[in-house]
Amino acid sequence: MANKRPSINDKKVNSIGSDLDTLFGNTNNGNVNEETSNEDNNQEQRLRKIENIMDYYDRESSTKQFSIYLPEEIQKKVKTKALEDDKTVSNVVADLIFKNYLTEEEIRSAYNKAYDQRNDKK
Repeated sequence: MANKRPSINDKKVNSIGSDLDTLFGNTNNGNVNEETSNEDNNQEQRLRKIENIMDYYDRESSTKQFSIYLPEEIQKKVKTKALEDDKTVSNVVADLIFKNYLTEEEIRSAYNKAYDQRNDKK
């Protein structure tokens, strides 16, 4: 017989905010990430490394739709291959644009412009 899982009430929970609790506590352990500063942890920090910017765009959910036109037989092949690779056509096109069309400087420039616009609204 498997052991019974402990109740949430039995776990030690650390408070990391005024009303915010977590089961995992503060996992920062006092370490400061090179991408962040000690200024304001609630404010988004500007990313500097291209790898981190690419990860940000992989996670980013605020995307905008646009249409592309392809020959029908190519469109069918792209859809079929994307399905075989367990991807969406949008993911395939985004990967191709990020890896083969835009330069790192263009991606960084676009990120910085969007970052500045988001912070100007605050």
